[in-house]
Amino acid sequence: MIRGIIFDMDGTIIDTNPYIYELWNDFVFKKTGQKISKIDLGQQLGKSGDDFVSYFIKKFGIDMEISDIWDHIHKTYEAPHLVSGLKKGAKKVLNEFSNKYKIALATGALRSFALTALNEYKIINYFDYIISGSDIKKGKPAPEMFLNAAKGLGLKPSECVVIEDARLGLLAANAAGMKCIMVEDEFTKYQDHSLADFKIESLEVLPNLIYELNKI
Repeated sequence: MIRGIIFDMDGTIIDTNPYIYELWNDFVFKKTGQKISKIDLGQQLGKSGDDFVSYFIKKFGIDMEISDIWDHIHKTYEAPHLVSGLKKGAKKVLNEFSNKYKIALATGALRSFALTALNEYKIINYFDYIISGSDIKKGKPAPEMFLNAAKGLGLKPSECVVIEDARLGLLAANAAGMKCIMVEDEFTKYQDHSLADFKIESLEVLPNLIYELNKI
């Protein structure tokens, strides 16, 4: 029986990936004159922030330290979480689930970023528990984040289902012993999601799927 639903944030609830692509493509082009393909960027989504940046430093030979790149990004570009908007159906789904299930957010983003974004979109009150990249030692694909989310909800891992868009989140859910539903995204669809229990085109169909799973 599913009693808890654990949502990823970027690319799952908030439609950040298109802006993340524009941001990093612009940065790399200004530094190197080269462009990032959507497939290449999509394959990196879900990594920790530093691992994500490190990949592009090596690929494009960018002569900057990771910390300096982050400083430049934060000073030059708007925060992806705040300019992207919610994924289609996100607020409706959260509202529908709020009286039926316990709901957690499990995001690799910094806690300050996550709280700011959730408040901006007026969805923070839907979540019974929030865990971020600031709160754990090992990020996805390690299961720590999802196991702690289940614990925070007062539930067993087997009572929770994870909603994700990225492969690293899928691997983390599997390692935590939880079912994982992948929501298609323009960028992370290029990743290998073959281990997912289910794949859906949008959050709008999620309620019916959860209800059917609880009948099994």
